[in-house]
Amino acid sequence: MAPRILALDCALARTSAAFGDTSAEAPGGHGQAAAIAVLAVQVLAGATPDAVAVTIGPGSFTGVRAALALARGIALGAGIPLVPVTTGEALAAAAPDGDVLAAIDSRRGHVFLLHYAATDGLPRETAAPIAWRAGDPRPHAAHIVGDAAP
Repeated sequence: MAPRILALDCALARTSAAFGDTSAEAPGGHGQAAAIAVLAVQVLAGATPDAVAVTIGPGSFTGVRAALALARGIALGAGIPLVPVTTGEALAAAAPDGDVLAAIDSRRGHVFLLHYAATDGLPRETAAPIAWRAGDPRPHAAHIVGDAAP
């Protein structure tokens, strides 16, 4: 039987929780800390997961802290593993196979670029992350994902 994993994310513009075939979303920004707890309760519907996966950034500092604190509390309370996942890994895992560039807006005048080779939904980092600024040479990849992809 496949493990039942609770997934939590507050790193980018949406707050989300998923468990099995159930997922729920709310807008990001103000209220993320309260929303992620409500979404987790909603998707769990009284069930206990086998593990908790949570995005650990890059992304919203407050959002990442809120999701990580909740994930750690659930994992410690239930005695289950906590699985950290970078925002880039999560984005690349959902992209088609091939060369993937996760582009994440830092909201500080640059874009975090994370390079992956994705095969069957399993991303492998292929280069060190960089902070890209307008005017720098444009990076190339078969697939560009993330909130700064455009």
